[in-house]
Amino acid sequence: LYALRNEYRGWVKTQAGLDFDLLWRVNRFYSIAASLENSFNVSESDGLSTEALGPDRYGLLTLGLLQRLDFRDAPIAGSPGFVAELFLETGQVTGETPVTFGRVAAATGYYHAWTEKDTIGVGLRGGVIVPSSKTDLPIDLRFFTGGANSVRSFKEREMGPRVGGYPVGGEAFWVGNLEYIRSLAGPLRGVAFVDSGAIDNHAEIFSGEQIKFAAGLGLRVDLPIGPMRIEYGYNLNREEGEPTGTFHFAFGAAF
Repeated sequence: LYALRNEYRGWVKTQAGLDFDLLWRVNRFYSIAASLENSFNVSESDGLSTEALGPDRYGLLTLGLLQRLDFRDAPIAGSPGFVAELFLETGQVTGETPVTFGRVAAATGYYHAWTEKDTIGVGLRGGVIVPSSKTDLPIDLRFFTGGANSVRSFKEREMGPRVGGYPVGGEAFWVGNLEYIRSLAGPLRGVAFVDSGAIDNHAEIFSGEQIKFAAGLGLRVDLPIGPMRIEYGYNLNREEGEPTGTFHFAFGAAF
């Protein structure tokens, strides 16, 4: 049972609901999780147009299934090994105009200890949501990209389509990451990375032509809960209105 309030650039969301999860560890490497969630949501504009915001008061009922295959040496993010996830979800938005939708999201990551001090990591993820009505799909059900775990030349959730200067997300996306990590001293490590990704308003015409690229450097401190990261991503194909680059401070691996 939960109640949340999230403030995003251009809008604010308040949500309260009930979430039920069931996890089955089939074996050491494979697990399945099912979720059932029912919530009431209120979205308020803080600069974003009401058309881009979508329904401002609605109920949401979702049923999801997550499958994970995890061959990492340890459960901590960034540990050597391979991990993959597939998430399937169906749901209904209840309000003045009911909307049903289906969502598919997949992610995979692999870290390889090249030498005692050198590690190579590669990650790829993407997703698509298909609603029965695009005009009545709430903004918070769309995908958002950019940030410490995405294309790191952008601030959190600020890559992609905009309306009036505010990010509005998209119905389809993909993000790829490549990292070279070098142990420096004790728990301190240096990292060089290249990120790429694309996001589009409409899933059925998703072409990925507006691919964004970033390159950067960072430092990480290995902690028992995962790495603490300080990184800077530089925008390699910057367009007007986009940042030259962005600093990030985060915990956990990028993928």
